[in-house]
Formats: sequence, C-alpha cells, structure tokens
Amino acid sequence: MVNPLILQYHKVTSRFEIGGTRVTPKQFEKHIITVKKLGYKNLDVNKLLEPSKSFHQKSVLFTFDDGFECVYTQAFPLLKKHGYSGAVFIVTGFIGRENDWDASFGLRFRHLSEEQILELDRSGWLIGSHSHTHPDLRKLTDRELEAELRVSKERLEDIVNHEVTAFAYPFGLHDKRVEKFLASVGYSIAFTSRKTYTMRLKNPFSVERQGVYLIDWDLRTKLDNAFPVGLFEFAKQRIINMFASLSSIARHDFRLMAKLAGMSFRTSKIVKSSDDKNLEI
Repeated sequence: MVNPLILQYHKVTSRFEIGGTRVTPKQFEKHIITVKKLGYKNLDVNKLLEPSKSFHQKSVLFTFDDGFECVYTQAFPLLKKHGYSGAVFIVTGFIGRENDWDASFGLRFRHLSEEQILELDRSGWLIGSHSHTHPDLRKLTDRELEAELRVSKERLEDIVNHEVTAFAYPFGLHDKRVEKFLASVGYSIAFTSRKTYTMRLKNPFSVERQGVYLIDWDLRTKLDNAFPVGLFEFAKQRIINMFASLSSIARHDFRLMAKLAGMSFRTSKIVKSSDDKNLEI
C-alpha cells in the first residue's frame, strides 16, 4: 500500500508576507518537478471516500486553502504545464475581495473571482468550501455553524452549477460536532492539516495533509516518514498548526465578519437552521 501525497498550500506568490504561508512560483514548480520525476500521478479524490481502500500507485493532490487569486494566476498554469490539476478551498464571503478576514498586518491579497473559480472547475480542479468567513468552527453555536457550512456550499454551487461536497477546515481545527454538521449539510469529505505521525487514512472527514511553506525548498522531506526526518516534519507541522490556532484569536468577531461578508454575497442570506427556524447571515 502506498499512501497518497496530499499537499496543503496557501499562496504561490513572490510578494512578501509576514506569515510565511506562501511559496514562490519558482519554488512551487520545483515541487511539481520533484513529484513528477518520482512518478506521482493525479490523485482520484473519490478514492479517499473509502478509508479502507488501498492505493497501489504513487498519487498526489495539490490543495490550496483560502482561495487566493494567485492560485489561478500562478499555481494553475504551472500545474497544467506539468500535467497536474489541483483542489482549491474557498472562503466564499470574500470571493473577488481582499483578505480582510486575515490578521495580515495590512498586507492584503485578493481572492479568486467567480469567473476564475468557474474556469478552474471546468479545467478539472476540485472546488471545495473553506467556510464563509473563516472562523474557528468549534467555537460557533449550532446555528452559526450550520450557516457557515450551508451558505458556503450553496454559494459555490451557484457558481459551478453542480454539487460541492468537499471541505477544508479553517486553521485545520475541528471536532466531532463539526464533522456531524458537515455530513448533515451534504459534504462527503473534509481535509485538515497533519495531526498524526503516520497520517493514516481512516476518516473521510479528517483527511490529513502535509503543509508546505516558504521554508520547504526540498519537497522530498515530505515523502520520508522514517526517523528522524519524518519526526521532524511531524513536529514542524504541529508547531505551525499551534500558531495557526492561536492566530484565530486575532481575527475579528464572527458576527461582524459574517455581516461584512454578507455584503459581498447578498444583502442577506436566509437558510434553514437545524431547529427549522430561519437564520440570517
């Protein structure tokens, strides 16, 4: 059995940022060339829905959280050049807007437009949700949580004109309650960040990914799960996840962000909550 290589990126850009969650275009193409030379093929995401299924060939999935415009302008053409596709998870409240939700100290990055999302979808990319306003989902009430998941799903389905069933957790944070709500809203798979040493595929609502950042020039370290390289990568990912979790405290209040995001979506969005009452977001 060969575990699939599932990579988690955020931005592909030469622009400076404080957080370091980017890779440069040159760096990203080097990553693509590395997996290509090693014989990795595009991963069929549907196979991840069967946790007990064995993978008999090397497969890779390039995933991108947040849905920044650089995914379309930089990552998309580079992956296409080398015969790969990808998956992008979108914060739907900020489609076509700058990342006001992010504690980026004034350094703003624009998100994908509707037209760019549609082109990626038509080119074979997996389009998934990353919530509507990028909160820590564990801290939301049941009504807020359902709204985040449902509004985002419906927003994307309006754009691509087909069902959207994939999700990626903001900050990689989730619990059993969040997983239960995802299933009830209609999602069938959800991606998180690396949380275990072995990264075994056991739960389609907690598919772990290898985070890739500016410090990761040699992608081969992500392929070696043996001691001590594998342990170092695991520890590094855990530390990064910890800081990502702490950074959620710096985000604006959820209700304020939901209101701001709603201005770019619709004046108001009415959905049905779990207790069958109308919920406005």
